[in-house]
Amino acid sequence: MKTIIYLVRHGETPWNKEKRLQGQKDIPLSEEGIKQAEALSETIKRHEITKIYTSKLQRSILTTRIIAKHLNLPIKYLKSLNEISYGQWEGKLKHEYNEEIKKINMPYYRYAPKNGESNVKFKKRVIPSLKKILLKDAGEKILIVTHGAVIHAFIRYLRNIPYNKDLDLLFPNTCFSIYHIENGKVTEELFADTSHLII
Repeated sequence: MKTIIYLVRHGETPWNKEKRLQGQKDIPLSEEGIKQAEALSETIKRHEITKIYTSKLQRSILTTRIIAKHLNLPIKYLKSLNEISYGQWEGKLKHEYNEEIKKINMPYYRYAPKNGESNVKFKKRVIPSLKKILLKDAGEKILIVTHGAVIHAFIRYLRNIPYNKDLDLLFPNTCFSIYHIENGKVTEELFADTSHLII
């Protein structure tokens, strides 16, 4: 029995454009983000999706509603698919956060911002969610619209890559990845594709 999982990052927000950490701040899509989701909807409708999941943050919800408008399927909303929490760093510039990480004498994946999540804690939240989806919806074509760090964690899990191994993955807004899972084997069909945005 083959399961196909389609991973999509939400469309652009004003904070994405300003390179600010969003985390669990509920920032809406920008006009550009709406256009990106509309462009992706034309690609998604060709894939015969049978199940749809999204996080409970509005940038992900609106992206899902736009790209799933042709599918006539119920959308399942899961808080466990929400973005990693950056705590006190949310709203601040990414480069400031990265500079702070460099000053700390510990692996980045163990660092937890004040009132936020470490990557270790985050992984314990999101990976069980993916496992439940794959178990419950085995044999389905599953669309999951979520956030960059969530997709990063999912792909590490699917590829069996531990957090202590560096992995430089970039997930542009509305990028689209496809993985086939059959008899315990994972095959990557598409990674972080944004060809739908090319006019």
